Amino acid sequence: MYYIILIILLILILYYYLTCRCQLDYVANDLNIAIINRCNFIKKKMFYYTPYLFAGLLQAFIASKVQDVDPKLKFVREYVDFGQDFGCFALDWGSYEGKISEQEAKMTEGKPLVVVLSGLTASRVEPYITNFFSKFCQNQSDWRIVLYNDRLFNNRIYLDPKRQILPQIGNFHHVEDFRRVLEYIAKQHNKSTIYAIGHSFGSNTLLKYLGMCGSNGTNPLIKVAVSVGNPYDFQLGMRFLEDSLSDSYIRKHRQRIAREKIDQYLPIPKHINLDMNKVQQAKTSLEFDTYFTKPIFGAPSVDFHYLSIQCANYMEFIKIPVFLLGSFDDPVINNRAVYPRDAILKNGNLISLMTQVGGHISWFEGVLNPKRWYYKPVLQYLNAIHQLL
Repeated sequence: MYYIILIILLILILYYYLTCRCQLDYVANDLNIAIINRCNFIKKKMFYYTPYLFAGLLQAFIASKVQDVDPKLKFVREYVDFGQDFGCFALDWGSYEGKISEQEAKMTEGKPLVVVLSGLTASRVEPYITNFFSKFCQNQSDWRIVLYNDRLFNNRIYLDPKRQILPQIGNFHHVEDFRRVLEYIAKQHNKSTIYAIGHSFGSNTLLKYLGMCGSNGTNPLIKVAVSVGNPYDFQLGMRFLEDSLSDSYIRKHRQRIAREKIDQYLPIPKHINLDMNKVQQAKTSLEFDTYFTKPIFGAPSVDFHYLSIQCANYMEFIKIPVFLLGSFDDPVINNRAVYPRDAILKNGNLISLMTQVGGHISWFEGVLNPKRWYYKPVLQYLNAIHQLL
């Protein structure tokens, strides 16, 4: 009996060790090798996850429950209003008691500046956003950090004054929105080097922007980027997501935000045929995108919209250093299908670390009090490349 228990324990230990191993993909050029040698969390290719959180759904469940609120973290809001023709956006600058005061949050004065893009339905109250900002401000007090909020879902602090979100003329695009706001940031803080970190949907927007800059021969306003939990290919990914628990959660979350923000969407432009009753009755994300996303973006079909926003076809055109972090057990993104390994191995600017376990922007480590791990390789990468470039 004892031998059986011992064998089972050994098998479990072996399984844990094997699933802690990560896949590291990159072109072995001088810069990438120098970066990796300075980043122990990347170089060792190991993520020692919380043993009882051995699957992506478990990691994601804990991620939704563990708030890890830091009372010392505060946000300073700034509005970027382009008027009725283009609409209003919001920026949230990070401050931290004893490190970065609220008065200093927007004072870059030539300090390195990190622009953060969140996931599709996240905001400044999202646990992974508050956790990352807290860790960043504690460890990078000589840098500055700001959260970019998109116009549809991110900017949802309900006490905000009413501002025009939807443009009254024409339609809009996530990448063009980000480009316009980024230009504003770069102009206001022209002495700072700009870095960017994208999460999930935001990381797709970020890489699409970088790829489009590379494809048309323009220089991006960003020097270095990090992509966390990128979905890459929406056409393929949404087919895997359909009818899953993750799809149901995302769809309900988007419906709730759309319902709560309806006053901020008004007046709905006449050229946008939006039926909010159908939006709220949608049973899948595909239906939600049919009734809400497609008309707002002016797309002829949902598939056309997915193709127009995904970054998968632009990976080869990225001309600046980018660190990619993802997990093969992501319950939202089927990385076994969409992970663009071939494109990564053809672009010498990219370094990708894929964990076996980690969920969707979760990556919890520790046993008694699990904490997020992903900020460690991200900050290590930023510091390493900041020293090298």
